[in-house]
Amino acid sequence: LDRVERGEYFCTMLSQLLSPAASVTGSGKKWTLTSRDWDGSIGAGEVLNLRFIVEYAANKPLPMEVQFNNNVMCTAEDPGPSPGDCTENYSVDSQGDGFWQGTIDLRPDEDVHGWTLTVVFDSAVDQIDSAVATPTGSGTQWSLVSKGWDDDLLAGQSLAVALIVHYSGAKPGITSLSLNDNSLCSGGSNPTEAPGPDCSDVVSVDAQDSVSWTGSMTLEPTEAITSWSVDLYF
Repeated sequence: LDRVERGEYFCTMLSQLLSPAASVTGSGKKWTLTSRDWDGSIGAGEVLNLRFIVEYAANKPLPMEVQFNNNVMCTAEDPGPSPGDCTENYSVDSQGDGFWQGTIDLRPDEDVHGWTLTVVFDSAVDQIDSAVATPTGSGTQWSLVSKGWDDDLLAGQSLAVALIVHYSGAKPGITSLSLNDNSLCSGGSNPTEAPGPDCSDVVSVDAQDSVSWTGSMTLEPTEAITSWSVDLYF
């Protein structure tokens, strides 16, 4: 099996990829951007700034491998789970000034028909955004409630609850999670940042919201080309 079939570069499948500068094909974990007639030629040492939009419904997908004309530009390592209490139940996937975007791994021990995820932080939160749940609360105490279409979860089934946490003081970490009043974890704070190389030096996230992010990357061939393709593995 190749890397894609094994899921070696799988992070989270996206729903759509758009670009004004390229023809886009693909689905699931692999997407290809191919030059158009007017931007295929790049001279040796010349630079093309390729911009694109990634749309998704749950966890934010980031490139795990990038290839330019079949040459690997970067490959991300799988960091594995973070150690410690609630730090094993959620991840911080990206962050900026006054916010972080992450995922809570919701995996019930029994069948659930409608769920409320109670989240306790170690410092005050101003606002929470989520595409898969309705947030309510204030300060350090918040609840994420299923939206109806995602009410039913089977025992052992995993749901990635994506969220954006906004704050104005100290960066808040999750210290307690409860599902329908049943404790999932308690203790811990901010998870350890993932070690190892990734593709952030090749692909930059320039803007984002709860369901999409806009990115860019630089194409700079060492010799003149008349067409190009970029493969993105998520």
